[in-house]
Amino acid sequence: MQLKKASYILLGVTLSVILFIVFSPKAEGISNNPCSPCHPSPNGAYDQFLDILENDVQTQIPSEIDKEQIKTVSVIIENGGSPGVYDIISDVALSLSSQYGFFSVDSKTHNLGEMGIGKRSAVWQITGLTDGFDTILISGTGTNFHGPSQFSDSYSIPITVGQPTSTPTPTPTQTPTPTPTPIINQLSVIFQAPKEREKWPSLTNQNISWLTNGGTPPLRITLEYLTSNTSKLWTKIANNIANNGSLTWKIPNNNGTINLRITIFDSSSPPQTAMAIVNIQVTEPIPEFSTILIPIILMGTISIIIILKRTIKQKKPSNIIN
Repeated sequence: MQLKKASYILLGVTLSVILFIVFSPKAEGISNNPCSPCHPSPNGAYDQFLDILENDVQTQIPSEIDKEQIKTVSVIIENGGSPGVYDIISDVALSLSSQYGFFSVDSKTHNLGEMGIGKRSAVWQITGLTDGFDTILISGTGTNFHGPSQFSDSYSIPITVGQPTSTPTPTPTQTPTPTPTPIINQLSVIFQAPKEREKWPSLTNQNISWLTNGGTPPLRITLEYLTSNTSKLWTKIANNIANNGSLTWKIPNNNGTINLRITIFDSSSPPQTAMAIVNIQVTEPIPEFSTILIPIILMGTISIIIILKRTIKQKKPSNIIN
């Protein structure tokens, strides 16, 4: 009788583990590639992904935790692909939560801010609360404002808290995501000058102008530029200035391509932000007037002297021998 009872217990535990594995959500893998709609190159010249690296050696996610025990969860996220110049993903955030509430998290969201090509990490402390089968839910989001393009990736893994005796709770049927409410008075900004691929001579003063729409005043502006021969670092032209619609800027002595970026944010809480990028071609500087005038004057003076000498020589009377 005791042997039969032990067999039933073993069978029950086995079924519990199988159900837990079957109903536990898995990783969604890598994010989609938002570059493809704008750059449908057959060779895939532009692509970009936001990826939670669940198999990275630095990613540490426990599969079990005791009640009142504290453990560390460490996750690596990567900005990968070949997006070209516009490789920055902004507002990158990683979130971790419990699906069924059997453990708590010290800080649900880690805001990583701007992220270039490469890897970043986020670390949480989780604490076991009550016995049960739970799931660690991890998600990552970000925006490349060139486009703009939205990125997201998620990963989930089961975790056993304490000494649960019941079968795992199956993953509930997910309800459809409601359509987001459109933002009223949406903030936007566009460049008036320069136009795309416009040519501006280096070392000249040029007028940058823009148009804004929507948002809650007062609006603030940040202008930056990125040259083709820098290490992908944006340089400030003006930071957090009033929205006056234009700014005079001296073009750097750097022939080639320059990308201008304008970021605008309003006074709402939280503030709305918008961004625009334009590409210009920087040409050779315009020669100063004095550098052109001096050679012309010298050449003209020499020509006059030569003409006068020839005229005098022709008018000089020749000696007549009788």
